[in-house]
Amino acid sequence: MPERYAILIGINDYSDKPLNYCVNDANEVAKTLIDRCLYKENNI
Repeated sequence: MPERYAILIGINDYSDKPLNYCVNDANEVAKTLIDRCLYKENNI
């Protein structure tokens, strides 16, 4: 199977208006990629 890579970006702090949970969402997507899609942790 070829190597899989993902770049996830979660930014909560914006200058105009902060957003909530973006970092948490990115972390959850990473966990899903590792647990269900068999991505290597170092490739995220």
